[in-house]
Amino acid sequence: MFTLLNLYQGSADFENAQYYAKEHTRVTEEVYKKEHKCYAYALFLEVGVMRYFPNLDHTETLHCINEAIQISVRIGQNKKLDPFLARLYEEKGHVLRMLGGDVAQLNDYNVQALQSFNSAFAIMCKTQEQTRLPMVERMITELSVNPLITEKVEERGKFDTECIATDQEAELFADKPATEEDPESAADREDEATALMLFGLGAIAAAAGIYAYAKWKR
Repeated sequence: MFTLLNLYQGSADFENAQYYAKEHTRVTEEVYKKEHKCYAYALFLEVGVMRYFPNLDHTETLHCINEAIQISVRIGQNKKLDPFLARLYEEKGHVLRMLGGDVAQLNDYNVQALQSFNSAFAIMCKTQEQTRLPMVERMITELSVNPLITEKVEERGKFDTECIATDQEAELFADKPATEEDPESAADREDEATALMLFGLGAIAAAAGIYAYAKWKR
C-alpha cells in the first residue's frame, strides 16, 4: 500500500493516491495499532494527499493531523525530541492555512497556523533538522504580515499546544537545547531506524516487482 500510494502520488494521480493512502492507514492500524509511530506516519501521509483536494472537508484533515501529533507526543515522552514531530506541526500549519484563507483576514485558523509553524520551527532548530526550515520560515513570514494575527498569537501563546499537556509544552518549547538521550531511548531509536530501513527495502522490492510484472504482462 505504501508503494502504490507513492507511485500514484508521484504520477499526480491523486484519486488513486487517496484511496491507497487510506488503505495504508487501515492496514498500518491493523499491524501496529494506533499508539505506534508507524500509525502516526500513516496519518501524516494521508493528510499529505488530502491537501490536494481543496473541496474536501478539511476539518477532518485537521482531525487526522491532530491525532498524529497526539500519538507522536505520547510515544515521545521522556525521550529526545523527534524531528518527525516538527514535520507534523508543519503539516498542521499547512492544513490550517487552507482553512484560514486570505492571510489578510484575522481568524482562528490563521492564528493557529502561525502557532503551528512556530512550533515546527522551534523543534527543527533544536533537532538540527534544517531540510524544511526555509519553507517554515517562509510561512511564518507570510502570516506575520498581518499584525492582527501576530498580536493574537502573542496574546494566546507563541506555540501550538492544543494536543500536549502543560509540562510537555515546557519541555518541548523551552529556550534550551534538547536533553541528552538516555541509553534506552537510543536503543529504541536504533530499533526504529532498523525497522524503517527494512521497510524501505521492502517497498523498493515491491516496486521492482510491480514494474517487472507490468513488463511481463506486455
